[in-house]
Amino acid sequence: MEIRFKGVYDKPTVFKAVALANKPTRKKFLIRAGLVLLFLVIYTALFLNTAKQEGLTQEEMLRSPRHLVIALVILYYLFQNLLTSRLAASALWKKPATQKELSGILSNHSLAYMTNGKISKEFAWEKFVKKDVTPELMVLVSKEGAMCFIPSYFFRTPEDWQRALALVNERVKVSG
Repeated sequence: MEIRFKGVYDKPTVFKAVALANKPTRKKFLIRAGLVLLFLVIYTALFLNTAKQEGLTQEEMLRSPRHLVIALVILYYLFQNLLTSRLAASALWKKPATQKELSGILSNHSLAYMTNGKISKEFAWEKFVKKDVTPELMVLVSKEGAMCFIPSYFFRTPEDWQRALALVNERVKVSG
């Protein structure tokens, strides 16, 4: 079975694909949120303890620039995936190749990109270690870190898109 696709990416699709590719697993997200919460509790306790012992006034506590720096570090750690995704998506969108027409074939064995009617890059289904599928976009990440994403509007008919989704869900097995 072969399913052909062809189209040109739009900017929102590129940004969404990169965000999906960089989205942490639920487990990683919970670990990150737990670490941030633990750090905030420890930092707040130490800050209040120090303030009580040294008799700092509220005005002096608010003026301390180190608290701002620490808050910025915590915010960066919390939003790191979002920030890096946006920067990566911007860089990808600026590449001329991203805005050119793309075509390819999904088969029982692989995902292949075409150039001038010939296969230019091929990925066996076994090479993919991450997959994220939404109703309008499929995003696959290979062992080597290559991101492949195909929106639904690249397919001729909604039936082709549904067949493509079924093929990807059947062939791409990811753990975790």
